[in-house]
Amino acid sequence: MQHDGIFYDDGDQLLAAALPFVREGVERGEVVMVNTGSHPLTPVLRALFADEDQVVVADRQVYSTPAVALDGYRRTMEKGLSEGVAGYRAIGYIDFAGGNLPWQEWVKYEAAVNRVFHDFPFRTICPYDISQLPESITDPLMRTHTGLVGPGGTRPNERYADPEVLLAEEALATPPHPLQSSAPRMVLQPGDDLRELTLEVYAATMFTDLPPRKLDDFVSAVAEVVANAHRHGGEPVRLRLWAAETAVVCTVSDGGPGITDPLLGLARPDHPSLGLGLWAARQLVDILDYGHGPEGFTVRVAAFH
Repeated sequence: MQHDGIFYDDGDQLLAAALPFVREGVERGEVVMVNTGSHPLTPVLRALFADEDQVVVADRQVYSTPAVALDGYRRTMEKGLSEGVAGYRAIGYIDFAGGNLPWQEWVKYEAAVNRVFHDFPFRTICPYDISQLPESITDPLMRTHTGLVGPGGTRPNERYADPEVLLAEEALATPPHPLQSSAPRMVLQPGDDLRELTLEVYAATMFTDLPPRKLDDFVSAVAEVVANAHRHGGEPVRLRLWAAETAVVCTVSDGGPGITDPLLGLARPDHPSLGLGLWAARQLVDILDYGHGPEGFTVRVAAFH
């Protein structure tokens, strides 16, 4: 795998890197995924490579959450490679202005790419417009890429940091949601009867404006996290829930040792016993993160309108 970033301030600079990247993929018989969404680069590449079946321009949002994006790439490549595809490459654009996730979540994603796809025949270029993003965001993002694309070509990134090292930095933790600065709507010590728990969570959140499917997924994720706390953690298990019209947030704490791997659950595990429940829960919500605090090991799940 090769994971390159291009940090540019001129659209022509990006186009000059994207065109040979796509052409090279076509010449090598690889599938080229153009997952640039609303970026102005999308219609240009769509028009220039309209006759190339190997160039696939995404017709839906790819980067909704890190867990969903990682799983989408992995499923696509596993299926294609099993059918004889020579390799894959992608241009992937994360729209910070058009999304609702904190930027720290996408640092996690970019870091996870290096582990999840390490052994895949996969090359990707991730474009970041430094005229639109502050250095406080572009700096950690730059450190997630093994290579940097510039006018002279691609060079190794001397500032690259291993995912585990980078994500251990406290400054890169996703901050608390604003709701968490107020009193929680519900506080309880849930037992292992998940049917009773889901009814209570529904009752506390049914007034929100979240779409029914999204609320259902949030409740399912909370139930999975509580089940994990009882299964793998230590008593007491404590739950706090905040809810507003456009967002719901829940934290589940327990007295167990917790998780030290910052990437566990971001990608589908190879073995069912290694974070499968956490991965399943992450597919259902906008944010799932965890860490140690005053209440013990705490998992947070959140969903937004």
